[in-house]
Amino acid sequence: MVALIGNVEELRIQLDQTTHTLKAEHGKLQASVAKDREARIHEEAELRRLLTALGVLGIHIDAAGVIWLALGVVLSTTPSEFAHFLNWVF
Repeated sequence: MVALIGNVEELRIQLDQTTHTLKAEHGKLQASVAKDREARIHEEAELRRLLTALGVLGIHIDAAGVIWLALGVVLSTTPSEFAHFLNWVF
């Protein structure tokens, strides 16, 4: 009987040690997850800022493309219109 009580006490001590170790590891993992979550939130905000800036910059690039297209159309039709005007004048 004394051996059984000793074994039960030994098991309780091992269980307490294992529980303490698991709680410590759980705390470390929670801290790591919280740190990772904060880093992801920060990186996501930075990525949103960059994508917003890129979108605004993209609008400027599109506007410049439209201006160049209009200028190209005008300049490509100018020689024929100018020749037609010269034939009409002379």
